[in-house]
Amino acid sequence: MVTLESWEKIARIVSLVAIPIVVGIVGYQYQAADREKSLALEYVRLSIELVKDRDKIDPDVQDWAVENLNYYSRVRMKPKLQESLQKGISSVDSLPGDGRWFAVVATVSTQPEAERLVHDLEATEPPELSKSSPLSLYNTKISNSFAITLGQDLSKAEALRRTRMARDSGWVPDAFAQRDREWQAITVPVHKP
Repeated sequence: MVTLESWEKIARIVSLVAIPIVVGIVGYQYQAADREKSLALEYVRLSIELVKDRDKIDPDVQDWAVENLNYYSRVRMKPKLQESLQKGISSVDSLPGDGRWFAVVATVSTQPEAERLVHDLEATEPPELSKSSPLSLYNTKISNSFAITLGQDLSKAEALRRTRMARDSGWVPDAFAQRDREWQAITVPVHKP
């Protein structure tokens, strides 16, 4: 017959074996969850950097980065935001703009061609843009071409907003935001008729 002492010995042996096993399982699960969170954080950091460096990154990698941000986000992106991040219309920069961004609506190789194009664009510019965004003309130092912009010295967010408006209205379907790279304003005045 099994006595109380026998049951106590069995219980001690089981506890000596079971406690380390339970602690090991719980510890493993905790470490796995911690590794998963660390990995997710690294993926989010990488994705943000890839989305920020739109000009240097392959579009397929850009799409992956946006999908990755959406996957690890507790609040999912709306499809419109996801699409605008993939196209470079929106930004994930957390720093305020430095006021040296441009909403570029056209680039051409000669100044006379640029001046003609400014007048053509002014004639068809949507009213919501022409009120607050006069066209400006710049000589780009690196490529030595001429850029026509909607305003000047904008924050990145404002440059992105204006290019989105230009594209959404159908006025300039390939408008884009560009950081100032030592551009020089053209002194020839550009007046609206």
